[in-house]
Amino acid sequence: IKYSIFDKPTTNALDSGVAVLYTANGVNRPGNTVIAGHNYKSHFGNLSNLAVGDSVLLTDMEGNLFEYQVEDFEVMDGTAIEQMQQGDWDLSLFTCTIGGQNGFTVRCRQLIQD
Repeated sequence: IKYSIFDKPTTNALDSGVAVLYTANGVNRPGNTVIAGHNYKSHFGNLSNLAVGDSVLLTDMEGNLFEYQVEDFEVMDGTAIEQMQQGDWDLSLFTCTIGGQNGFTVRCRQLIQD
């Protein structure tokens, strides 16, 4: 699955793809980055199909590839923005559950490239 990642979670950005909801120090830098997307088939509707140990790849604007590994899943209140930002994670992928009552978050660690 490939997505353009927008830098701000505007309505237009989230209708078109996924967006950075929060970043501690910038995408692909130390500290948690939360990327949010709607639970549409064309967006983050398949997040629940990921499994612990799966790879998530991000390519930046310069073509540098960064690999993350899925380590955990969390279901939380859909408005729990602070909870999404917390924890010692490198990447969090967030979408709403069907009906929008809760948020589904995939927590990932960045793998160090040799």
